[in-house]
Formats: sequence, C-alpha cells, structure tokens
Amino acid sequence: MLDDNNRIDRAMSALDALRQPGPDSERVVAAMESLAGIVLTGGNADVVSAIERFGLHYNSICRSYPPADIDTGIPSLSEDDTADLMSGLRAVCELIRDSETERILARLRHHQGKLPEAEIIQIRQHREWFVPLFIQECRDEIDKLKGQSVPNERSIALEQSIAGHDEDKYNSIPFFALYLFSEWDIHESIPIVLECFRLPGDGPFDLFGDGIHDQVPRYLAQFLSSDLDRIDEIICDPGLNEYLRWAAAGSYLYLVRDQNITVDDAIARLANNYQRTMFEADDGRPGLGHCYELSSGILENLYKLGGSLKSIPGDENHSWKFVDEGIFSRRDAETPLSGSELQNELLLLSPTRIPDCLECIRDWAAFERRPKPKPRRASNSTILDSVKPSTRPTSAFNSPIPSDTKQVPNATGTIRTKERVPRNAKCPCGSGKKFKQCCMRS
Repeated sequence: MLDDNNRIDRAMSALDALRQPGPDSERVVAAMESLAGIVLTGGNADVVSAIERFGLHYNSICRSYPPADIDTGIPSLSEDDTADLMSGLRAVCELIRDSETERILARLRHHQGKLPEAEIIQIRQHREWFVPLFIQECRDEIDKLKGQSVPNERSIALEQSIAGHDEDKYNSIPFFALYLFSEWDIHESIPIVLECFRLPGDGPFDLFGDGIHDQVPRYLAQFLSSDLDRIDEIICDPGLNEYLRWAAAGSYLYLVRDQNITVDDAIARLANNYQRTMFEADDGRPGLGHCYELSSGILENLYKLGGSLKSIPGDENHSWKFVDEGIFSRRDAETPLSGSELQNELLLLSPTRIPDCLECIRDWAAFERRPKPKPRRASNSTILDSVKPSTRPTSAFNSPIPSDTKQVPNATGTIRTKERVPRNAKCPCGSGKKFKQCCMRS
C-alpha cells in the first residue's frame, strides 16, 4: 500500500498518459497503469462520489492490467466505451489532483510551527502546476491587504491571532513562494513580488515576514542584476517600507560578489542613493519623517564594500546627522574593511540563487522542535528541589530568548513576542536607549 502523499503524483502521471498521442485504448491502459496502487481511502468527498459513479469501490486499490492487455488493447470495449472511459478517468484524476493540491496548499498556508517539508518536496515535483497557483495566492493576499479599511489593520489582526493561537488569520504561502521562486529561477514572479513590495506600512512583512531581511537582497540580485535602476528605485522610494528599502541596499553585496557590478560602481550607486534619501528640512537638518534606519543601512553596506562618507559629496559631519548611530556609528566607520577582508566577507554570503529552500529555512526558530518537558521528580523531593532552571530556547540565530516570553510562531517564519515593544520605546534590556537603537535587531 502506497503512502497517501503519492496521490497527486499518480494522478498527474495518469493525466500525462491520457494526453499522449496514440489509440485511445493504449492511453486508457497507460493511465490505469499510472494509477496502479493509488490509495483512495480518506480522499475528498467529491473524489469518492466521482469514483463510485464509475463503478469503483471507495476503499479499493486500482490494480494494473496484465502485460498482455497492453499489447492487445481492450477488445471488449467499443470506441464509444473507450472514449467514455477516458473521459471518466480524466475527471477522476483531475478531482484527485485538485483535492491533493488544496491539501498541500492548506498545509503551507497554516504551518502551525512545523515545516511542511513533505509538501514542499511534492510541490517541487510539479513545479509548473504550482507556480501559477503561488502567484495567484500572492495576488489574493495583496487584494486582502489593500481592502483593509485602516492602515496596518491586518498587522494588528495578525498580532492578535498569534497571541490567541488563531492560525486562520494569516497565510504563509507568499513566504514559501519567495524562496521557491528563487530556487526555481522563476522570472515570471518578478511583477507580483514587486507589487508585494509596494504595499504600504508593514504590508510586505505581513506577506514575507523575516524573508524581507533574509531573502529580498538575494532575490533582487538574482532577478534584477541587469536592471540596477529598478533596485535603486526601491531603495529611494519614500512610499515603501524602510526595512524593505534597507534590504534592497544589501543586494549590492551580492551583485559585487557575483561580479555583476564592480566594487567602485556599487559604492558610487550606494553613495548616490544615500544622497537621494537624505530628507532635508530648510535649515539643512533631517526633515520631518526622515528615515534614519534607512540612512544607517545604506551607509553600513557602503562601508562593507570599502567605501566611506568621502564617497558622498558634501560635508562628512553634515551627513552623519542623518544616521542612527545606534545602528551604524562613527566608531564602526573608523575601521573600513581591507580588500582581503572584503573578499572574505563576500565569500561568506549565502548563494544568490537558493539551491535548496528547505535547507535555508529548516533551522528557523519558527520551525524548531521544542524539547519535551521533563517528568516530575518523585514525590519525596522538596519544594526547592523541584524548582529547576527553565530551558531557554534559542532563536534562528542561536541567540537566547527570555524564558518568560511567550513564543508563538507566525505564518512567515518570524518569532514575535506576545506584547510587541514599540520601536521608539525604551529598550526592555535596561540600556536606556530606544528599542530600535538597541536590541530590536539582535
């Protein structure tokens, strides 16, 4: 008896057999051979009724024809009977395929903290079938976000659903799609992904979670390496999320590593982007709403490539006014990387095109397996003996997570606390700095 996860493979193979040229009887036999051994128990109700309409029992297993029948066809059936059988087989196979497709997509939509590895492996085997479905799923989520009556209303609902363990409030497919599009090198994904980037507020994070920081630089370097102006447009567009723009600036590290642009040209472009994004008031100070985090991010990538503020026209001291030194400080800028250090840093970067998305996200904290609680000690133990240090889980980057913080995985690979600390609030670590200038990026 074969695994139930094999159903979509058998149905797809049977449909391919029915599309092949040749006599109808031979195609029917080939399709039945493809369905041989498929387990139908537990299938979708529509599939069950369709199978029963064609005289098969719901709990039966399709059996293969003997080799002689493949050579001689099915002489007992007329041409009309064979055509009817082909039509029935096609209908049953399509129902099995669609039922299994929905099961797989449902598993990806709401992973509930467990990596849907088996489903992703199946998706890989039928890439052409799933790519349009992923693109449509992203488009549906964009429409939902645009339909919110209040800005970031969905983000608030997302936080509430995480706290309440309500897994039906968000969709993880865009997150997985961002990685699979890269693994498969799907250029048709560019328009829909860029449309996701244009969502206001935290919209891109609602769809891609921490994939914004982890995958966006690589995605842009992979798909827009021959159109750097579009990358610069993302960096310099004040209507986009500032952290998305920061991630876009990071794509220049990959472009240099992959030799799609020289170091000098990358530094010149980042310096130009820095100047374009300095939002100045009339007195030359940072204007109202200036994005200090973005300026810091661009400058950080500039220095990683061996550049400096001397690369940016104007007074160096004036430029520092636009930087959040809690993110990138003058002290960091005093020791730029040497040529050999730069080469080593670039060699440590992940591959631009993802070779295996499962390997990229398998160790994320959202998917890690929590250790089982230890059994209680014997009843003769004292109260003090029963108090043990709590096991502290680690994040995706192996940094300790406070044991008194309730951790719940969300749809897109991000671990968030039950109560979110505002970026401009005092950091809970007690440093006295704002949260965004201290532990927010830890």
